[in-house]
Amino acid sequence: MGLLVLVFALLPMRAKGFAKAIGEDGRFFVDLNGALRLNTGYSQTLRETRYRIQQGANMSVVRLIATGGIANKLDFELDVFGAMGTMPAAANDAITNASLTVSTYRHPWLDHSVHQGSTAGGYGLDRAFMRFNGSRASLALGRMPINYTIAGLFAVNDFFAPFSASSINTVYKPGVDAAKLAIETGNLSNIEVAAVLGHSPSADHSDEPSFQESAMLLHARTAIGPLDMSFTGGRLAAQWIAGGALQGDAGPITLYTEGHGGIRDKTIGMLPLDDQGRIDRKYMQVVTGARWMGGARNTSISMEYAYLSNGVSTHQYLYMMQRRVYADEFPHPGRQYAGIAFGTELHPLVQLGGVGMMNVVDTSGLTSVSLAVSIGDNAEWVTGALLPFGKRATVRKNAPVIRSEFGDMPFTAYTELRYYF
Repeated sequence: MGLLVLVFALLPMRAKGFAKAIGEDGRFFVDLNGALRLNTGYSQTLRETRYRIQQGANMSVVRLIATGGIANKLDFELDVFGAMGTMPAAANDAITNASLTVSTYRHPWLDHSVHQGSTAGGYGLDRAFMRFNGSRASLALGRMPINYTIAGLFAVNDFFAPFSASSINTVYKPGVDAAKLAIETGNLSNIEVAAVLGHSPSADHSDEPSFQESAMLLHARTAIGPLDMSFTGGRLAAQWIAGGALQGDAGPITLYTEGHGGIRDKTIGMLPLDDQGRIDRKYMQVVTGARWMGGARNTSISMEYAYLSNGVSTHQYLYMMQRRVYADEFPHPGRQYAGIAFGTELHPLVQLGGVGMMNVVDTSGLTSVSLAVSIGDNAEWVTGALLPFGKRATVRKNAPVIRSEFGDMPFTAYTELRYYF
């Protein structure tokens, strides 16, 4: 199967900005930044299959970002995007951009997507919010990123527009429609209350706001000695959850764990099934890991293991599509995962990185490697590859039988150019 991917990505925080306005008294300012992302690549199945497909793809994404503030009492961010290109289904969750983001908490009134065959794109607001700042509290309103995870690969506590562990572009966290109150309760502690508006998809695409699909979470964080701990609990779309995270240093190694348990509503029309086809309302998701950073070349190595009680524990992947009731849930259907990631500097301007992840139950997995080269102050070139392994689908009675999660993914090579202005 063939897939070609070209990416020009965005890191606005590194851009110097192409315009800036400051009020006469200095109390008001606006910065304008932008980024262009072009992506191309190629994918190919490594072994012959009856359902062999070859496709090519490319994607262009442009962003315009305005940030500003008034007298340290109010700040804002407006992020407008436009994207268009061909995107093969084989890309799965690996190739992502704002136009492909699907979230229960991201109302389609603020963006427009185009999907015709393998062509995908769109335009709209990825972020648009303002924040009112007090001495020890702030209130943010609008479309903003919300993230309570500390994990690197298997982010089970990332509840809003999460990335897949196989995504190669995780630079810009998508925003969701929310109001967030943050209160500092101490030098090393704070409490956040986030109310996130959900919507219920409808046949006429009106996508009316829905209380049942909305979220209300309490997130409390504090540090006690060498330990950093947090609690997260409340309401997500059609379910209640409670969990948290804990991390601390053991010499040069950071140890961490996060997770939550949940109970789904009885009233939702679509519930996930367990391996025996029974309704599965209660579940638990936990990830634990270790991270080391140091050395003369700024090397980092991290390892993680994830357990999901509501994941598939056998090869009965007929139920794979029934694991996620909503698009914001953990994007992998298995029950146990293990992963490792590394990064190092080959040169001050050249970085090498890699990721390996495996579904422990069916022993399929995905490995990736990337090379990033800085080109001046405003550009970066990235190239890499994704190599899957695992049992491939077989054919029984003229129908494919899926035998592993990653076995039928294609080998993908891509190159990516990022320009900031």
